[in-house]
Amino acid sequence: MLIMRFTGDALIMRLGQRRVIYGGAVLAFMGFLAIILAPQLPLLYAGFFLVGVGCANVVPVFYSMMGRQKVMPVNEAVPAVSTMGYLGVLMGPAFIGFIVQATSITSAFAFLASLLLVELVLAYVIFRQQA
Repeated sequence: MLIMRFTGDALIMRLGQRRVIYGGAVLAFMGFLAIILAPQLPLLYAGFFLVGVGCANVVPVFYSMMGRQKVMPVNEAVPAVSTMGYLGVLMGPAFIGFIVQATSITSAFAFLASLLLVELVLAYVIFRQQA
């Protein structure tokens, strides 16, 4: 994930924001599938690697898009998005732990994979509105 963050700007300039978001979501989704279905430890590690590579540049792309949007003033949008991000960082692990406790870790990873599908749909809507 660190390497992808450092090379993210060059990757975005080369491939474009849409491909980075769509491709990243698909890579991360495949990573979660590998994590869920991994019969051996190397495949599990590969799954976590794909999740990191796929998710690394999502936040930078969406933050740059937030700076160009016209729906909300930027001085209000940045704190709103940052608050939602911090809520996710603080509440996400607890919520995932709740899912694990109530069901299983496989269900929790399946839930995270389904959130990547939501990301794909939201990205499609956002990119379509910009066009």
